Amino acid sequence: MPISIRVNEYLFMSYVGLVASGYELADKNDTEIMSLVDDIKNTSFKDNAIQYFKKAWSTNAINPYWPYGSDISAASFFIKDFTFSNFDDYTAFTKSVGFDGRDNWFWVWIKEFPNALRQIKESPEYSRLWKRYQDIIQTRLNDYNRQIKVIESAVNKFTNMSYSIEFSPNLLQMPGMADFVKQGDRTVVITTYPTEIAILHEFLHPFVSAHRNIISVLLPIANLDKRINTERMITYGYMWDDSEDAKVHALEECFVRGISIGISNMNKQEKAQYCKWSCDSGFLLTSEILKAIDTMDITEDNLDDFIRQIMEGGCVK
Repeated sequence: MPISIRVNEYLFMSYVGLVASGYELADKNDTEIMSLVDDIKNTSFKDNAIQYFKKAWSTNAINPYWPYGSDISAASFFIKDFTFSNFDDYTAFTKSVGFDGRDNWFWVWIKEFPNALRQIKESPEYSRLWKRYQDIIQTRLNDYNRQIKVIESAVNKFTNMSYSIEFSPNLLQMPGMADFVKQGDRTVVITTYPTEIAILHEFLHPFVSAHRNIISVLLPIANLDKRINTERMITYGYMWDDSEDAKVHALEECFVRGISIGISNMNKQEKAQYCKWSCDSGFLLTSEILKAIDTMDITEDNLDDFIRQIMEGGCVK
């Protein structure tokens, strides 16, 4: 199934709320979006809504809205008629992605998310903002569709099974950041632009997560000092502490990064640069994974064996 494009209005509402409450991470070089950002900042919203979205701010040094900005992005896809269509499904998805650093206050806060969205939409100026955003998206669809055709060829290298990927543009978020939502067989990728590496990265997350048990079982024999930089992982938010679960989460991210780079259509120089960026950020195992992919074709069918052999530190066959 080809990759589809769908604009989620609840996602737009959530970032209108974030921008109105102080979010300033949109692409400064995108003049159309920065004009819309200014418009949002000059729009009046209920104080309760502003205060709600302010709570998405965290102390993460790289992205001060991680993980809660990502959490409300994902939550936007579980909302129907301003209520959670199934809160248990959202809870299960949130816990499945591996991050275990959410306190009890978070679950109380996120349950009020639909009401905060309703308050954003109740602003008399909201419909004008939404119309502006839709018009901007419309002018970019041809470019998105061209890029998607490149990505489909890479996905087809990894799996012969039917798949469902939905690109959901969020032009108000930080450029280069991407989130995903898994609902049944559908993977929704949320980002500013459908770059090949971003779509592949988020598409591969559920496949690698399904083999998290392999990483966990083999964790005791992994030479972690040579595979992840714990200090940087904690700084970037990929580890929340030094626990086993946090280490498994960091290694899972290494596999997703390495495989995404390896199966992409980038040339060797571009792959080397992306690998260097990952290693410099603390994902040291990425280099080992990329070297292994040079010697074999990595697919959905052999993914479990690939992860096991990398974790055991042996030669990949």
